[in-house]
Amino acid sequence: MPHTPQTAVVRLLQRLTEARNIRPGERVALSAKAAVVPAHLLDRALALPAVSQKPPTTWHWFHNQNLPAATPAAAQARATVMASAGAAGLKDGVAAAGHEYLHLFEQGKLLPGEVCMGLSPEVHLAGGLAALGLRLTLGDLAHAGPTGSLEFTVPQTLRVNLTGKAPAGLGGFDLFWAIARECGLDSLCGHALEMGGEGLREISLARRLAMAEFAAHAGLAAIYVQPDALLVSEINKRLGEGGTLRGYETVTAEAGAEYAQTRSLDLARVQPSVCIARDPASLGTVGERAGARIDRVILAGTACSVESLRLAANRLKGKTVACTLDVVPATPRDFSLALAEGLITTLVECGARIHPPGLGSALLQDGPQCQTWLTTLAYPPQTAGEVLLCSPAVAAVSALAGSLTHPDAPVLLPPRDSKLSTRHKPS
Repeated sequence: MPHTPQTAVVRLLQRLTEARNIRPGERVALSAKAAVVPAHLLDRALALPAVSQKPPTTWHWFHNQNLPAATPAAAQARATVMASAGAAGLKDGVAAAGHEYLHLFEQGKLLPGEVCMGLSPEVHLAGGLAALGLRLTLGDLAHAGPTGSLEFTVPQTLRVNLTGKAPAGLGGFDLFWAIARECGLDSLCGHALEMGGEGLREISLARRLAMAEFAAHAGLAAIYVQPDALLVSEINKRLGEGGTLRGYETVTAEAGAEYAQTRSLDLARVQPSVCIARDPASLGTVGERAGARIDRVILAGTACSVESLRLAANRLKGKTVACTLDVVPATPRDFSLALAEGLITTLVECGARIHPPGLGSALLQDGPQCQTWLTTLAYPPQTAGEVLLCSPAVAAVSALAGSLTHPDAPVLLPPRDSKLSTRHKPS
């Protein structure tokens, strides 16, 4: 059979199979050479018969010993899970609850051109790294057995070419949902998405990762951001910092590859967006909802990189927030860099509460429930009030105003002794 030009997503899937040509809709057997098990699913994964018979030796597993336990019962449950992991022969667990894939990247265990399987929707973060993240379920793991072979349906791939220059204040949240609007949410569900084009050149790795994190919200099977010079430079820099230099191979689509849909998006036209958590259909621009009261802002998740902390500190320096502002740096590296640059000090001085890097959303549920919260978390805490999702720039300026605010609009304070006032001074 003559070779069929392949998309980048299919080329990466070929690395896990012996097939020369793979077509959308075909079922292929994938070997889960490496699986990522997050802290909150570790105990359930260890209880599976297939796992207890033969624990995978290539698991990357994580625990939450780096974070405070909410209650004594939670601390005991955590100790039990750790004991079970030891009994199963699992070693080298990583304390990185909530941001497992970022830690894999920073430790050089996940690089461009690689395929990673994981038990949480955050596995799509790998796509922002020019790797491929495929989501497993506990059911997949239960049926895999000792061989670790999994049946997978090859998805149709959509292609979006980015053009123009994105404004500096736009976050990965804004960029992804602009793409979702362009393609249509119904078109994304169950498909793979490839992104490329000249518009990527000034979109930092931090924003690419945050952009990929929202793939699960749109029901995507996979997401892949095309590698370029900026990505390679950043990866080499990170590997040098961590002392984990090793080779990697970037993958791009072959000429002539066919896509289910091809679109272009001018980044200069993208507006800061906001939506109700877990309701993508509510998506709208910040300008449409500007002025809505905000009681609490949570700057956290993958979006809370050192880049975002710089942005927030610059917006808030010398001012005082008008509502509760919780800041959770994405990783220890982000926290250390922010601390060294004085960003943490600036945020504390403006009234922000700083939490341990990677703090889970469940521990951020304190306080009154019937409020409106604004957050950069892709998977925010459950509350009785309304939770809105946004980008870091919107979160920072909204915390300052106490209401939903466009990042490029000034915060308008009540005039003091204005000449236009109808109030007259006594003569």
